[in-house]
Amino acid sequence: MNDASDCHVIPDVPGVFVDAFRGSYMAQKTKVAANIFILSHYHGDHYGSLPREGNYQGPAQIHCTEITAALLVRVHGVSEHLVVAHPLGETWTIVTSGDGDANSKELTTTTQITFYDANHCPGAAIILFH
Repeated sequence: MNDASDCHVIPDVPGVFVDAFRGSYMAQKTKVAANIFILSHYHGDHYGSLPREGNYQGPAQIHCTEITAALLVRVHGVSEHLVVAHPLGETWTIVTSGDGDANSKELTTTTQITFYDANHCPGAAIILFH
């Protein structure tokens, strides 16, 4: 997994972080509750440093495929209310503002996201932002 911080950020989609669970990166860059975390698949190099056994308390929910969600809850021990499962091929919409801060005065950004089967491991997704 690339440790460069900019590889976890989607240009022009503020407050959305993909596979950004490296301990120091998550602590420094993703403190705002309005942020959205996306996990592409359940491999250690993508969820690295994500606390286990109910110790993940946010600040944001984790969006992922249905299979990855089941693994996060059943294997990793993340609380169900912190995981949002999305079916493959179904588009969902997020609205973020400014730098992801809910109190930001910046304009809001509406983004549609679709997960497609990555054919890598169970639950792995290619993520289309549009």
